[in-house]
Amino acid sequence: LKAKEGDMEEFSFPYPPYAIQLDLMRALDKCLEEKRTGIFESPTGTGKSLSVLCATLSWMEKQNQKEEERMKEIMEEKEEGEEEKDWMVAYKKKREKDILKEEARNEMEKRDKVKERIRKAEERREEKKERGGREKKKETEEDDDDCLVEEEMEVDQEKREEEQLTCKKIFYASRTHSQLDQILQELGKTRFRPRVVSLASRSILCVNEEVVALKNNSLVNERCMELRKKTTTKKRNQEGQPPKKAARISACSCEYYKADAIEALTNEILSCRLTTASEVVKEGKDSLACPYFASRRSIPLAELVLLPYQVLLHEKTRASWGIDIKDNVVIIDEAHNVIQTIGALYTSELSLPTLTAALSLLRQYCDQFRLRLSARNLANIRLLITFVAALEAFLRNVKSASTLKIEEIILKCNLVEISLFAISDYMEKVDLCRKTHGFHLRALRGGVRDQKENSSGLASLLAKKKKEEAPPPPSPSVAPPQRMGSPLFAIKSFLDSLLNPCEDGRVLVEPDPNKKSLKFILLNPGARLQSLVSLTHSSLLVGGTMEPAGVLVAALTHKSPSTSISRFSCSHVVPNENVLAMVIGSGSDGQRLELKMENRGNVQVLTSLCSSLLSLTRLSPSGTVIFFPSYSFLSTFLLHCENTNQMKAFETAKSLFTEKQGAQDASKLLVEYSRAARSPKGALLFAVMGGRLSEGINFNDDLGRSVIVVGLPYANRGSVELQERMKYLEGQRSGRGNELYESLCWHAVNQAVGRALRHRNDWASILLVDHRFASAREGKLSSWLAPRVTRPSSWNEITRSLISFYQSKM
Repeated sequence: LKAKEGDMEEFSFPYPPYAIQLDLMRALDKCLEEKRTGIFESPTGTGKSLSVLCATLSWMEKQNQKEEERMKEIMEEKEEGEEEKDWMVAYKKKREKDILKEEARNEMEKRDKVKERIRKAEERREEKKERGGREKKKETEEDDDDCLVEEEMEVDQEKREEEQLTCKKIFYASRTHSQLDQILQELGKTRFRPRVVSLASRSILCVNEEVVALKNNSLVNERCMELRKKTTTKKRNQEGQPPKKAARISACSCEYYKADAIEALTNEILSCRLTTASEVVKEGKDSLACPYFASRRSIPLAELVLLPYQVLLHEKTRASWGIDIKDNVVIIDEAHNVIQTIGALYTSELSLPTLTAALSLLRQYCDQFRLRLSARNLANIRLLITFVAALEAFLRNVKSASTLKIEEIILKCNLVEISLFAISDYMEKVDLCRKTHGFHLRALRGGVRDQKENSSGLASLLAKKKKEEAPPPPSPSVAPPQRMGSPLFAIKSFLDSLLNPCEDGRVLVEPDPNKKSLKFILLNPGARLQSLVSLTHSSLLVGGTMEPAGVLVAALTHKSPSTSISRFSCSHVVPNENVLAMVIGSGSDGQRLELKMENRGNVQVLTSLCSSLLSLTRLSPSGTVIFFPSYSFLSTFLLHCENTNQMKAFETAKSLFTEKQGAQDASKLLVEYSRAARSPKGALLFAVMGGRLSEGINFNDDLGRSVIVVGLPYANRGSVELQERMKYLEGQRSGRGNELYESLCWHAVNQAVGRALRHRNDWASILLVDHRFASAREGKLSSWLAPRVTRPSSWNEITRSLISFYQSKM
């Protein structure tokens, strides 16, 4: 039902809101007012994103008005006429008022400076527009003033003050950049025009073709660092010869890394002219400005910051990007898997080749510069060499798999007397990973030379002899080795992992000679989430399917059981008559369908499943999507269909498409399936729960008139990583380990089911094929779906219901 049209004004909603949209916005507003953490479930198709934007932006607008009125009242407050008899009390009251006035004055001045900065940004943008744009500058050795090197460049006091300017903001995080672009599209429907910046990694925002061509994120980051370093050259005299005292001239190797160009692009963003990442990239190419650094420079003065999960949820990444969440609002969209995402972000792995390469690099570096390094630097680098050598020796000699606590790996590697905190602190303070980066690249190119001081006659003779005895170079037909990222970044990541409290993590030791590795896993990612939300004014965890939410609630309240979490769940805007949801516990031949792991290879079960799915496919119009619990079971099913000649029957019924594991182009598959689904014949898509097509993909209208979920996608209990996580949670409270196991399964089911029914007039059948669905609905299926699910008593009843449903909608 729609709410009254007058309710549009309450949150400036662009359309007359539905009652559930109004309820959601009011729940969000209340959560913000009370400075609480909230979990909000609103099915896709209910206008969730638009509701969240209108609620939060209208709250921020009202909050800013209240703050300005409060400060104005404080500044204009006059002294009371009545005198206080006790001079100490009078002095205390006066002092408190003076402090309040000073704070109000400082805040007002800060806000005025922000407004002035934005005004200047708009003026400079207009000036640039009138000039017809910036002319491209040629790169010369004398371009030193235009080269930004943030990590090394000294900034003046005026710049420092400008960087301190900030404002109240909303951080909106989601999984993919396409989802962030959708948020911007929804924002365009509203009257709100906040200063917005959409953040992304270098691989998305970089416009330097040489860097982007590397594809790999770590290589892109390292190449960017390399190009931003100032290349130093000797200034030659008129005869072309270098002078005795070399006059060194510095220049940046990246033509897009220019101070004036980046500042101009930042002004474009702050002036609300550029909002999406693609718009910033296009402007960056045209104006020879780096979109990545312009976006980062826009953060302090932006009011709405759109960013991917990995930037918000990882503490050190937040710090490096300048993301200050303190007393600001954080929105985490698609938050059903936030715990798993944090666990993945804090996982680090070291392979034996990486350790060997890092050890070689550090030893070469130490040998090359030992006469130029201070005693303290040399001692710290040797400590790091000892650390890496100990890990490398341990892993090289490993014979069997094991799971070690942090203190156990330290004992086994004999690192008790080495301060890992001191090594990590040293690497950060001197920025060792970056400073050895250039040396690493030279080493890869064979450019590392011995020190001149060591080039004695004997050393030269030995070097010459060694060169003569060296094997011949490989033939030109042999491909050169691929460029690899510096191993020290992986070393630093693993080192930081070992600094976690001992009970918080485990190190998995993989002994396979082909993939020997040490893998750190974080057992309590919920603690990281809890520390994040504790800093914010309010944190809103939003999703289309948040159930089961027990693991998430437990993570947020573990160390603070008294913490009150706001919960809100709304129904779907799709009316009941547009949904036919059924549990199918037996096949068309009466065979009980309980697709546990031990039954998935049973020929009788596979035969019944095959004939049942074929019957359901023939009944459904347009597009049908069938989700399987794993790629392995999908392969088993397809092989059985081939062996029994049933595959041809599927292909005759509809055009057949199959999601494949690995580097498949999902977008191309989706385009082809969509075209076929809209044809008279229709289409059938075999996909996998938890795969690329089960989350974030819309199978609306004819693309998904029937969604069939086959089996329950329980994770492999034999996984060492899962076992350790469950054991850790069981230690906190009995039953929590199994709660995690169940939630992983049901989140995947709910995500797959949510692919259909994307708007109010959409309709589809949702068929849950497994006997176990009948006894596990409440509290596990999404709250909007569970009450609508029925359990027919026979196959005839199933077919009659489907035929009647489809006929009523066609």
